[in-house]
Amino acid sequence: VMKNPDLIDLAAKAGCTGLLIGIESLNQSSLKGVHKSFNKVEQYEEMIRRMQENGINPCLSLIFGFDEDTPDQFRHTIEFCRKNKVGYVILWILTPLPGTNLFAEMEGAGRLEYDSWSMFDLTNVVFQPKHFSKQELYETYWKSYQELYSIKSIAGSVWQDVRLSSNPVRAFFSGAFVQTYFRRKVYSRDHPLVGGIGMRN
Repeated sequence: VMKNPDLIDLAAKAGCTGLLIGIESLNQSSLKGVHKSFNKVEQYEEMIRRMQENGINPCLSLIFGFDEDTPDQFRHTIEFCRKNKVGYVILWILTPLPGTNLFAEMEGAGRLEYDSWSMFDLTNVVFQPKHFSKQELYETYWKSYQELYSIKSIAGSVWQDVRLSSNPVRAFFSGAFVQTYFRRKVYSRDHPLVGGIGMRN
């Protein structure tokens, strides 16, 4: 987006009020490791600021568990989102999907560890991480997700929705609904984008 920053202005003029952005990681080394060096971490704050100035609410999508990630990556991500007033964050666990180079590399290195294909849903750890135990990555992932949707965080996010919207009343109710829904899902360790509302096992 920052190669053509005017696109943000044009999107806002066209009526865009929110964007899901797959920035993947705040660790440039992690991005390089999966051949996504075109994502520039140093440009993220400027991109977010420009979107918010144009009334566009960013939703960031990030992945944890890259070989270059350490446990500090979770705390850094939470602090980045709070600093930049990003209220909508989607988190995933790195998953080497069958047919990808990552799957072949991890299979060749003997790092794949899973019980069934149903675990390949981007919320389970199906490989041996480099700087975490499998359990540490899994637990820290969910605890970080829950922290991002704490009551205090939700209050700040809903206020941000109201501040950015041209219809503050609608923004308040829709923001409170979505944020509460996300909170309920992550606190039950059920991904917000999996299964919809009221899913039953």
